[in-house]
Amino acid sequence: MTQYAGHARELAAEAAHTAQADGEPVRIWTAGGDGTFNEALTGAQGCSLAAVGCLPFGSGNDFLRTYGTREEFNDLDAQLAGSEVDIDLMQTDLGLSATICAAGLDAQVAYGIPQFRRIPFCGGEMAYALSIVKQLCGHIGRNVTFTIDGEELTVDCLMCAVCNGRTYGGGFYAAPEAQPDDGWLDVFIIRRVSRLTIARLLGMYKSGRHFRNGELTEQAKPYFISRRAKCVSLRPADSVRPRR
Repeated sequence: MTQYAGHARELAAEAAHTAQADGEPVRIWTAGGDGTFNEALTGAQGCSLAAVGCLPFGSGNDFLRTYGTREEFNDLDAQLAGSEVDIDLMQTDLGLSATICAAGLDAQVAYGIPQFRRIPFCGGEMAYALSIVKQLCGHIGRNVTFTIDGEELTVDCLMCAVCNGRTYGGGFYAAPEAQPDDGWLDVFIIRRVSRLTIARLLGMYKSGRHFRNGELTEQAKPYFISRRAKCVSLRPADSVRPRR
């Protein structure tokens, strides 16, 4: 049982190191959400004898949506009988990540979710929706300079997502065609728009209708920028301090 933030990473690293020393394979399962799963993945990373699985008991469990349904991953017998797959991990300033790194409105929304999870029966998509409403009542968007595989873009940006996996936020398909094992990051930048337009874009973004067959859809092109990349960095291009 994990006791504190980062504990799953420590336990997974210990199990992986023991497996490496003994020369015996080990499988590690987490019972929780994306955060616990990501901790275990990064803890076991680098050990060829370790594999990590997840029983989806969290509120989002977005990473697993790339591979199957919650019901399928709740079948432990099927997981025990399953085969291992290799995935990529993103190296960030905050450590390794398996799924999606976000900035802007969606990051502000994620930051605000925990306060709504304290409300009874308010988890997953409901907490995400309430956090969206709260953030839309405050300051949104800023100028951001992106460096994407050497290409520099300065964008009046509402939000962006750098994606190894497909979904986040309890089922928002930011990168509907992302493959976590192809060595590429799928990058999506949304330009700053009016609050009325945001409501329409979020519906498109949630269902993944902004991207089809390797390119932005016609309805998404006025609002989205997309790239496939190996390396992405960003920095503010204005002096606005984001609100929390």
